[in-house]
Amino acid sequence: MIMAIPPKLFQQMSTLVANSLNAGHYGVRLAQDQQEVQAAQHLRYEVLFKESGGSANPEMLNSELEEDEWDAIAYHVVVVDKKQADKVVGTIRLVSSTQLDESQPFYTEHAFNLDAVRAKYPKSLELSRACVSPEGRGGAILMLLWKFTMQFIEQNAYQVLFGCASFKGQDYSQH
Repeated sequence: MIMAIPPKLFQQMSTLVANSLNAGHYGVRLAQDQQEVQAAQHLRYEVLFKESGGSANPEMLNSELEEDEWDAIAYHVVVVDKKQADKVVGTIRLVSSTQLDESQPFYTEHAFNLDAVRAKYPKSLELSRACVSPEGRGGAILMLLWKFTMQFIEQNAYQVLFGCASFKGQDYSQH
């Protein structure tokens, strides 16, 4: 079920964030096309399922893409490695309340009731599916993801942020 991102979403992106950021041979930006979104989904599959031992459905196993219904309306932040032909080595998915249909919940609302939050803060942003490739952990990739995301949040005047996080295992001291 590879979902196509609506072309209008890519067109809107040019007005959302003025600058990409760079650190060494890494660059961060909003995904520029369907191929970059799929590269981010592939990285998510590698990290969330292959590496962390998550349970993937048969369709996901065949495509090697971790995707769901929110991908088609999300802003996908990607860190690319310029030394590796712009290979996606980091990603985070941003879902804006402005992109949701009135009746559509955020992913987080499957676990938490956000009615009061949504009523008080009409411009909210869900952060999800953050992943960094194993070879790039502990350095510039994570810093670029967060710096770009904070720039996006500030430039677009989001009022509140939320999201779910998953951690491998049950030993909290490892995290």
